[in-house]
Amino acid sequence: MKINKSFRLWIYPIIIVISVLLLSVLEINGSSVEIFRGRILYTATRDKDSLFGRPRAIRSDQYMVTLPMFVSEDINNEPTVNYDMGEGVNVITQNIPSRNIFSIFRLVHCPFFFTNDSGFSYSFFWWAEIGLLLISTYLLLLELTNKNLLISIGGSLLFVMTPFTQWWNQTNMIAWISFGLLFVLKILKEDMPLRAILYGIGLVYSIVTFTLFLYPAFQIPVTYVAAAVAIGVVLNDWKDIKKNLKTSIPVITISF
Repeated sequence: MKINKSFRLWIYPIIIVISVLLLSVLEINGSSVEIFRGRILYTATRDKDSLFGRPRAIRSDQYMVTLPMFVSEDINNEPTVNYDMGEGVNVITQNIPSRNIFSIFRLVHCPFFFTNDSGFSYSFFWWAEIGLLLISTYLLLLELTNKNLLISIGGSLLFVMTPFTQWWNQTNMIAWISFGLLFVLKILKEDMPLRAILYGIGLVYSIVTFTLFLYPAFQIPVTYVAAAVAIGVVLNDWKDIKKNLKTSIPVITISF
């Protein structure tokens, strides 16, 4: 049976989505929370729920800061100001689930608002960030390589394995700058106004989501890289892009 060529391009994202959901349901994640077992119970015996690897003390930001905040938010119904921390900490500007208008721009937090199963919600958060990075860079590379499947899949996997991702865990930042760049390129090349507007809505969402990370030290460099890639594409495909400027320029300008 022959598989439709356009459908073939979506097999990889579908596998990623299914994998994220499966790992979330099984409550599997890469947290180093097991390190507390040795500190609290004074034992070197491994937790029976630990599948592979070992907890890393160097990842203290994850198991001493982020994870406790996530669990506290979940058991307190995701407040904007969490009084479990000191005299109260406003988490609206942090990458922590809280019930406010900005939550619609943090897709990886969705399960926290619909279930009290912290294990499932945190596992979804863990894998959804990686899943979004894989999908966004894959779709962007498809656009840049004229739908070269092998390069796009391999490239997305390389993005996940970069030190920027592995050591700093900046999956969301790369994911949403990739989505934003993808929508810009789509708008520039689109000759149908309605589609360009829809891509513009996607661009607006990507810009707001990216901005809300509030980490200029990383946001500025990756924005420079995205701008350089966009300029390169414009120079390379100028003959086709200039035909759509009456639509693309207003859409991109309004989106920004």
